[in-house]
Amino acid sequence: MAWPELSKCERFVDWSWFQNKGWPLHQPFDVDAFCRDHPEVDGAVLRFCWPSGAKDEHYDHYFDGFQRNGKKVLGYGWPNPTKSVTSVMNDWVRALGSRIPPALFSDWEETGTFNGKTKAQVTEHMRVMHLETRQAFPDQVHGMYSRAAWLDDHIIVADWFHEIRWWLAHWPFPPPDFNDQASTFAELDAMLPIDNGFTPFRGNAVKVRQENVVGWQASSRLAIVPNGRSDGGYFLKSYLLPLFQDDDDDTIPLPPPDDQPIPIRLEVPAGRAEVEVVEV
Repeated sequence: MAWPELSKCERFVDWSWFQNKGWPLHQPFDVDAFCRDHPEVDGAVLRFCWPSGAKDEHYDHYFDGFQRNGKKVLGYGWPNPTKSVTSVMNDWVRALGSRIPPALFSDWEETGTFNGKTKAQVTEHMRVMHLETRQAFPDQVHGMYSRAAWLDDHIIVADWFHEIRWWLAHWPFPPPDFNDQASTFAELDAMLPIDNGFTPFRGNAVKVRQENVVGWQASSRLAIVPNGRSDGGYFLKSYLLPLFQDDDDDTIPLPPPDDQPIPIRLEVPAGRAEVEVVEV
C-alpha cells in the first residue's frame, strides 16, 4: 500500500527554535511573511518543550502566528526517560500554558536521553507516557513521533503499542543521498502516491500498522526557510478533520423556508368574544 495521493493529505512543516532569521541568534521568524510566501503549507507542528523540560523559546510566537494566518497547529514535546512521567507532564503543562493544540505528539528519537536504559525500560516509559498523556490532557488527541528504525532498535511491541497513532519520519532519499531530498513541496507532491519502499509503513517499519500512521515527515531539507531548512511532510485529512472541524465549518445558517408555520399568540378577554381559527 502506498502513501495516499495528494488529495487525501495536507502539507505540514515542523517548526521550533531552529527555524530562525540567522545563526546563532535564532531570532523568531516572521510567520506572516512565511505564510504569505508559502500558501501551499496547510499547517505546522510546533515544538513546545525541549528534552530538558524547558519551554521552546519561540513556541508562543509561532503558535500565535500560524493560528493568526488560519493554519492548523499541532504540537510535540519530549518524553525524557531521566524524569518520571508525572514530571514530564508537569513540564508540558507549564510549556503549553493556554496555547494547547488539539493534538500532541511525544517525540521518540533522542537516543542520548536513553543512554543506560534497557529496551524493556524504554518500552515501559513509552507505555506509561501513552497512558498518562491522555489523563493529563483529556481534551487532546495524543500520538507519537519516531523513525521506524529507532522503534525497531528500542521498543518491544505489545497490544498497547497498536493503540498509538504515529507520525513517522521516513524520507524518500536516505543516506548516502541525504542532501538530495526534496527541497520543496512541489517536488514531494509530484511523488505521490509513493510506493518505493520508503513510505512510513514499509522498509523497517514492521512494528507500526499501516492504519495507525496518520502523519509522514517526508523531507528534512525543505528550502523554504531563509538561512535554514525545515522538516516537512503530510498528515491525512481523515485524521485532521475531527480535530479542526469547527475551524472548517464556515456555513451560515439558512432562514426558515417561506412555508414554515409561524407561531401566533392571540389573547381574547374571557367572556367577551368567540374566535374561530381556520388554517389556510
